[in-house]
Amino acid sequence: MHELFPQPGVYRPTSFGRQGARTRRPLVLGLLFLCTFIAGFALLGILRRAHVQAPFVLVELKALDESGHPVAAAKVSINDEALGVTDSFGEWRRYLKVAAGEKLEVELLKQGQPSLKGSRTLRVPQKKRGQQGLDIQANIALQTFALGPKLSQNKKAKKMPEKL
Repeated sequence: MHELFPQPGVYRPTSFGRQGARTRRPLVLGLLFLCTFIAGFALLGILRRAHVQAPFVLVELKALDESGHPVAAAKVSINDEALGVTDSFGEWRRYLKVAAGEKLEVELLKQGQPSLKGSRTLRVPQKKRGQQGLDIQANIALQTFALGPKLSQNKKAKKMPEKL
């Protein structure tokens, strides 16, 4: 007789339980392998990240003239790279991606009457345990200097090439 119409008094075990266990086992093992694989790559990424990537450091500068007043619109250069100008309060701030212990050669230049110039070497500190972020704050005193006509003409000649 057919299994859909069982005879009374005859017990026939169904194979649904055994087949279900056989098909579930590879599925469970596959999911376990996949989760282990993903967790392994996530752990590897976390471990390598701290050593490979340089941290972002907040650099805050304040440009002051000889009398201690803030200097607005002074050009900011760090390691010979122009990065902007100071604001109306003589302040400049930016996040830079630099390694701990690296030196930053900061130069501020304000052209005009009178011209002002200042520089300072800053070192990025080592990150301490439990410290959230790194930041460097520095006041830079600008000194008056004379920009001679020969020097200013040479700078203009370098910036604007002659057309023939």
